[in-house]
Amino acid sequence: MAAWWHRRLLVVEIPYGTESAIRLGTWHHTGLETRAGNVRSTSDFYAVLDHAISASLNGFVQFGNANTHFNEIKTHWSIGLNYKGLFYEDDFSGAMVSKVDVYGASSETAIELYTNITISDNVGLKPGLIYIHNIAGDGALGNATIVNLRLSISF
Repeated sequence: MAAWWHRRLLVVEIPYGTESAIRLGTWHHTGLETRAGNVRSTSDFYAVLDHAISASLNGFVQFGNANTHFNEIKTHWSIGLNYKGLFYEDDFSGAMVSKVDVYGASSETAIELYTNITISDNVGLKPGLIYIHNIAGDGALGNATIVNLRLSISF
């Protein structure tokens, strides 16, 4: 069994405004097998823009890149909005669209709607809905709709 590690290394965070920031980083993964069968490590980068639109509304854009000798995913980007206080003051809700370019296939697109309903300081209920178009970039797999409900407990 080969030992491996994966680490996300934040390179720089550039805050602007009161609640906004640009984050640029890199990640590194060891012990990966390439499509040719040899084991190597790989590194690549990601970028995130978090922008406070108002006191209650935040927007974000993310982009990531990966080496296709190791990974089926070439590039990934997402864009979304988070809103604080939809039901109660501490609740947050959001919507996100994500697109993944898959090596040797077409793209996968996911749309997610979610909310976190605060029950107490330590407990939250998180219902969500995810629609995935063209799963893994393979048209033969079709599309999927996922309904989820998570219970969040923090100590």
